[in-house]
Amino acid sequence: MTGQPAAPAPDDDDPPSLTLVLPAGLDAAATLQGLAGAVCRTRADMVSWLEMFRQRARACAAGGDQLGEARCRGQVLAAEHVIGHLDENLVDAFGLWDQYDQQIPGTAAGAPAAESAP
Repeated sequence: MTGQPAAPAPDDDDPPSLTLVLPAGLDAAATLQGLAGAVCRTRADMVSWLEMFRQRARACAAGGDQLGEARCRGQVLAAEHVIGHLDENLVDAFGLWDQYDQQIPGTAAGAPAAESAP
């Protein structure tokens, strides 16, 4: 599925939840392959949303729409945070911090410091 996620109802403060039960008899290799594909597609969708909001922010700025620019920049910041968080969780799950540190400028070796929950 691609495109924009559904907007929550204005009075709904709970994040959406989803519980899935995988079919019986699904072997480990197929499960891992499917999961990896879903994660890669999700990350690619987030990157495309990030680029779309960057373009919108530039268009709003060029048109003098400060509110629109600010809203789009907020979406850019949110997308960057989500993509980075996904990347760090994957890196942490497989202990790939040396590769992460080589590819992401300005990071220190090892896992990031624990963040406090909002």
